[in-house]
Amino acid sequence: MSVQIIRIMMVLSLLLVVSACSNEKEAQNTKDAKQEAKATIETTKTGTFTVLGMDCCPPSVVERVLKQVDGISKTAIKVNGSMGEVTVSFDDKKTDLQAIKTAVLDFGLGVE
Repeated sequence: MSVQIIRIMMVLSLLLVVSACSNEKEAQNTKDAKQEAKATIETTKTGTFTVLGMDCCPPSVVERVLKQVDGISKTAIKVNGSMGEVTVSFDDKKTDLQAIKTAVLDFGLGVE
């Protein structure tokens, strides 16, 4: 065989090895991402409680207070007069419902 053919074969072999390694890393990254998503789903909890004093405080302010608590991923507030029903989704490895309620209390609103 000529030297050029040998060089071409070596380059092609190298490309195959690099491609195989890249595919293996991509598969591992996908597997890791799926495991991380599953772990997040398993630790996400939802809690609901009542906030008093909503007639003096808009829901957007309460949402900002809640978002400052590490671990909260989602909030929803339904206001009915001076009370608001707050639903939060949170990572129970980072916080709990009592800590979330405490943040609202520390802000100056009542909690039931």
